[in-house]
Amino acid sequence: MVKLADLGFCKDEIYETIITTFNQDQTPNAAPMGITVQNQRQINLKIFNTSQTLKNLKNTKAATINLTSNIDIFYKTAIKEANSNGKLPKEWFVQAETADAPKLANADATIETTLVNITPLDPQKTQATCN
Repeated sequence: MVKLADLGFCKDEIYETIITTFNQDQTPNAAPMGITVQNQRQINLKIFNTSQTLKNLKNTKAATINLTSNIDIFYKTAIKEANSNGKLPKEWFVQAETADAPKLANADATIETTLVNITPLDPQKTQATCN
């Protein structure tokens, strides 16, 4: 099993990524999000309680962390209205290999995760810990 440190991740550093999950109707959802490494096998996501990503993660217990240097992907996942119909193109996504989640087809790298724990942080955010 590859450890996060082997990939260059350091504990307590924030890494800007795009998290992908499946909506209840199995359409892909993507959102830019910072992640932190908790230990060699776990990653923390601090997610707004009102977000679709948190709802999806609670439902499917899986997400893909996508690493990309493509600023257009970050922009279009952050500002959904920037897309012609308010949705991201289906061809941007493929099924993850081990997680019940989509992944970005053109990501530089991906980390497929499963949910371990959800901890409320405050009225606005929740921390999701994933393996």
